[in-house]
Amino acid sequence: MSPTQDDATWRAAVEANLLAARKRRGRLGFKKSRGGCTTCKARRIKCDEGRPCRNCTSTGRQCGSAEPTPNPRSDDSTTITKVCLARTLGRSDDEKRTFSYFVSHTAPRLAQNLDQDFWCGHVLQIAHQEPLILDALLALSTLYEHPQFMKSFLLKTDDSNGVHPSLMPAFPDGDHAKALKHYNRAISQFRKKMCDGSATPLLAMLTCTLFICIEIIRDNIFGGVSLFITGATLMRQFSSCPEGMSSSLYDAIRQIFARIAVSGALMGHPAEHDVEEWAGKSSHDAGAFSTVAEARNMLFRLLGENHATLRLATCHRREALSHGLSSGMPAFANNTLNDDDFQDLPPPPPRPHQLPENGYTTNMGTWCTDLPQLDGDDGGAHLEYQHDYPAILGGISEDLYDLALEHGDITVEQRSTMKLGDRHFPCDNHALNARRQQLFSRLMCWHEAFKRIHPEEDETAAALLIHYQFAITWLQAWPTDGECAFDTCTQSFAEILRLSENFLAKKQRSTFTFEVGTIPALAFVAAKCRVPSMRRKALFLLSQAPLKENMWGSQPVAEVTLRLIMIEEEGLGLPAPCVGPLSCGPSYDPYIDDSVLPPEYQRVHDFGIRVNKAAGRYDLRVSRCFVDVETGVRVRVLSDHPI
Repeated sequence: MSPTQDDATWRAAVEANLLAARKRRGRLGFKKSRGGCTTCKARRIKCDEGRPCRNCTSTGRQCGSAEPTPNPRSDDSTTITKVCLARTLGRSDDEKRTFSYFVSHTAPRLAQNLDQDFWCGHVLQIAHQEPLILDALLALSTLYEHPQFMKSFLLKTDDSNGVHPSLMPAFPDGDHAKALKHYNRAISQFRKKMCDGSATPLLAMLTCTLFICIEIIRDNIFGGVSLFITGATLMRQFSSCPEGMSSSLYDAIRQIFARIAVSGALMGHPAEHDVEEWAGKSSHDAGAFSTVAEARNMLFRLLGENHATLRLATCHRREALSHGLSSGMPAFANNTLNDDDFQDLPPPPPRPHQLPENGYTTNMGTWCTDLPQLDGDDGGAHLEYQHDYPAILGGISEDLYDLALEHGDITVEQRSTMKLGDRHFPCDNHALNARRQQLFSRLMCWHEAFKRIHPEEDETAAALLIHYQFAITWLQAWPTDGECAFDTCTQSFAEILRLSENFLAKKQRSTFTFEVGTIPALAFVAAKCRVPSMRRKALFLLSQAPLKENMWGSQPVAEVTLRLIMIEEEGLGLPAPCVGPLSCGPSYDPYIDDSVLPPEYQRVHDFGIRVNKAAGRYDLRVSRCFVDVETGVRVRVLSDHPI
């Protein structure tokens, strides 16, 4: 077959895979079709009979597609399509299978309900033209099928010498080596395009987005930060769609960056980014949207503003406390400890896969070297492997960008650019409270508008409403200084739990999702809601959540919040909480007195994860506030606890 015929076959095969998710026009004929989905039937509208149908996909609804009538030729058609794809890939049989896994399994799960066009459309089309994008997809597909992220903070009985595996050098297994081989190749190809000037803005933005996804699923937080900052710089350089780039792809990438930024802020890290710009230069009216996708964009714009405000409140509070004042700023404005609280923290561990004789960087801003080239068939590759600080709530002790600077993943200039987000906003009590009231009003406006356009509470709606409740709860507790402020938010916590149940009941448990669903919100309930039965229910729901949502691992998060609960409830006579399916399931029904709440002095204000190299484990460092009986001054006390 000639190259021209190969090219035509590839295009036909890719289009065949994409058409299944696109609108199919109604067919002419005398027989009335009864293959429409139940959702469209209930709404009394015409269904295009796609699976999922266009109506449900465009509005974010759960499609109730009827089971298709068995077609004896359908299997043959699918087989022919896969054969065409395999024949034109020009890759090994294993790579063809990996790509098929991405198309049929990985991409739909990354896309969920609102990002089908990006993951199942744009990236596949561009992968046909750009081998480096194909390599990035092969790396991502391999890592999705064979996860490499840390599953637990706890030591297993068979762990050698009582040291956590992530704190010991290790050899990458064959699957991880295969993923790194494709990742290395993609980086090398992009570096060459950068050098010869053929790297287009489209390619740079898309490559950066895919590489961030790869670093996140690998638990390489610093590498992800480096790429995020590079992408942020690109977003600033191209405030409008570059020439030759699809406007829908450009907007999709901007929105992805906005959501990644908010995900980092949820962990307690800076929201010093341009979410408002990336999420769209829409009107100030928070209810100015007509589709679910537009509603999500507006919500994340508001969430970005919300987290930036919380960070300003944290800075103001710490400044006030340094002068012996509280100034009414909430003690909970940021869950993470500051730099001074970790002065004895050991130096950051080596970056993953770093060879002492051949340094490298994944910094897209410099592209100076490649990752070490691994032979996927060589199971004995001698490389050092070590997780950096895992992605969990409050999991990185210092400013994320400062740690990335210390690791050499970003430059001083790049660090400076990430400190500009709120430089013009006055940081005082009056201004912060005015900003709080404005945000609260705009979030309420968003909620009213969203319920009008999407009254159904399906999976997509539940995910967005969880984020909304999360933000509202922070703002509700703001005026009071102290952790007891959250005792007035029980109704909001209960709503987060209810929405999380709905969200998790309507989907199979995923390995990894690029979008944040319910893990941060459940961690928030477990940590800040002191009602014993509710925080235990949050632990149970974490056991049902995807293994990893963006930077958040469900099991590590559950283990950290479990330890927080045990610290706060010590001596209260409550039944011990646990992590896993039995934590609050049907068989778990002990009597729990919900009137027993920990006193203020026993409640944790801030916390962070500490690498205890001497003990070979991870510790939880927490801060609590006690009132000095002699002076009446509130004293902040730190303590370490094994996870």
